[in-house]
Amino acid sequence: MPSWNYHERLAKGKGIVTEWMISTRMDKKTHANLDRTLDQLRQQPQTNWSRPHASSLGDHIYVIRFKSGTGGQLRIFGHFHLLHDTFAMTLHGYEKDSKYHPPDYQARAKEYKANCDSDFSGQTRMYRDMCNCLLYTSPSPRDRG
Repeated sequence: MPSWNYHERLAKGKGIVTEWMISTRMDKKTHANLDRTLDQLRQQPQTNWSRPHASSLGDHIYVIRFKSGTGGQLRIFGHFHLLHDTFAMTLHGYEKDSKYHPPDYQARAKEYKANCDSDFSGQTRMYRDMCNCLLYTSPSPRDRG
């Protein structure tokens, strides 16, 4: 049974999910809803990531669904980075009237996936304590001699 690791994309040196939760002052119930959803998905094979908690949106992009403490439909977009058994959370948003916001979520998520895949350890960091993977980076040109 898999045990997925979770990473979050870095923007201006900060994790996008962590910063979102801090900047919007998400309450404890929202935090608990996200934690519960991530824990439930963590033990599921990628092929079982389906409604109501998550699903594929195509182009290797997935959405994780959870509710705010007041019932709002919050969303985290991302992709699997299989080299590290990791789900990389790259964009946050919400759903209203059966539409995802931000409206350009798919293009942005694809761009972030490409960036993360090209430099996973430089573009992401582990999300809280939800990662057991070891990241290996290639030596920098100056280290190669």
